[in-house]
Amino acid sequence: MSLGAGPVMIAENSLDRDLVEIILARIRPALMLDGSGLELLALEGNRVTVAFSGRVIESYSSTMLLKIGIERALRQEVPGFGDLFAITTAGESIRS
Repeated sequence: MSLGAGPVMIAENSLDRDLVEIILARIRPALMLDGSGLELLALEGNRVTVAFSGRVIESYSSTMLLKIGIERALRQEVPGFGDLFAITTAGESIRS
């Protein structure tokens, strides 16, 4: 699923893009079953930026649970991970 955001931005001294993609790839199938999507938009320093799409953005609690779950997985498996910034396909930021 592509949101047309262009190539993933990768800053110097950033996180391991391949590892982040592997973790997100584990989450995507469950989201797709529910009509939702997840796309990696950028890696900047220790920050990961993703976009949520589909049904998951219709419910604030679902969106927050997804964000928290992704943050937990990234913290456990990506050395140096610091922050997850999530937006919706409508460009709204998701704040915890």
